[in-house]
Amino acid sequence: MNEPCATKGTIVAQVYQGGHVDIYLECADSPGGRVLARLSGLKAMTFRPIGAPVGVSLNTDEGIAFAIA
Repeated sequence: MNEPCATKGTIVAQVYQGGHVDIYLECADSPGGRVLARLSGLKAMTFRPIGAPVGVSLNTDEGIAFAIA
């Protein structure tokens, strides 16, 4: 399955991790209710503020998905 997938969510947290920033999104259509997006660089902290609505698309050839515990 190489179809892109898409969802919408709201940024609820941003965690600086050195070389990247973890952006947590609340997404109603996600099984756990949240999605983690990992963006590289410090600029990711100013990508969008907490509370901002965002859209996410992911091509399975370019990304990695994993469950959040």
